[in-house]
Amino acid sequence: MKISNTLSEAAGGLGLFSLLWAGAVFVQLSPMSADGRVVNYAGIVRGGTLRLVKLELADEAASKSARALRSTNLEQGRPASRGSSLPAKGGVLAGDR
Repeated sequence: MKISNTLSEAAGGLGLFSLLWAGAVFVQLSPMSADGRVVNYAGIVRGGTLRLVKLELADEAASKSARALRSTNLEQGRPASRGSSLPAKGGVLAGDR
């Protein structure tokens, strides 16, 4: 058998193997993308929870600051400040829309 025939058969075998392997990869992509969606949804829920906690903590700090500012304004004879720049509990900030 000639070396050129052997090399041609080896190249054909490798080509067939690579096509089969590529097909197997494409078959596995669908379940992998479903797993990716689950991880993405979990991250969205986690981010939402962290945002709610951040807003809740910011609201408590803002309430303390607002009370201190109002009392300082009244002591110095200035009109009291009106409200806070933060939304009510559960509200949405203008930049978050």
